[in-house]
Amino acid sequence: MHGSCFIHQKNGASEATVKVSELNAEILAHFGGKKNYVEDFQIKDVINRTDGNILVIMEQKKQTRDVIAGSSPTQYQYKWNYGSCMVLCLQPGTGELQWWQKFDKKQESINNSSIDYFGSFVFFEKNNQLFILWNNTELSIASIPPANWTEPDGTKYVKFKAFDEKTKHATFLHIIEPDGTLTYSNRKYGLPLFNLHQGAVFEMSLTTPFVFNYNGNPIVMAMMHNGGKRYRFGFISF
Repeated sequence: MHGSCFIHQKNGASEATVKVSELNAEILAHFGGKKNYVEDFQIKDVINRTDGNILVIMEQKKQTRDVIAGSSPTQYQYKWNYGSCMVLCLQPGTGELQWWQKFDKKQESINNSSIDYFGSFVFFEKNNQLFILWNNTELSIASIPPANWTEPDGTKYVKFKAFDEKTKHATFLHIIEPDGTLTYSNRKYGLPLFNLHQGAVFEMSLTTPFVFNYNGNPIVMAMMHNGGKRYRFGFISF
């Protein structure tokens, strides 16, 4: 991705506003190094906010498919590699970049189905806030800093009690505020969503292809990893 082309035409107008821009220097510095482009980003969605601005939601993604040797009929192994999430906020009349935000992650998922259930992320927009949920597929106890912490409301968390041996992937929440700031910027992985895991007899994680809106809040689903018919539905009130 080298840049963007923004086209805006009002109803009945004979001419359109066209703005062609190269990528922001900060974006290039973070993702591109000495190159003048960034690799592997794909657009997931475009959201119109109530304040009139536009959010472009993107993610780094690579997908491969390899034939399983000796399989008949031919079967395939699918592999997904996901990287950082990036969000651009644009002014709709001109296409001017208002702000950009990212959080860095690394996810890998391999299976024999053409559908990936645990990689990538789920997003939900409400009151111009963007909520992003994702699975840490490289979960280890040491990968979840700090060892314990206290929320502003006084709630205390201890990670080894929240993520025991039954938890294969930890699920985390990031919030991007209307001005582009990251709520949990002081945490490498975001806020843990313990209730998707706590008390589960089986290893379960967020199912990223599944989310729907219920009265202005999202319903998500957690699913077993071994293909068994075990599910847990979660209502999240933002």
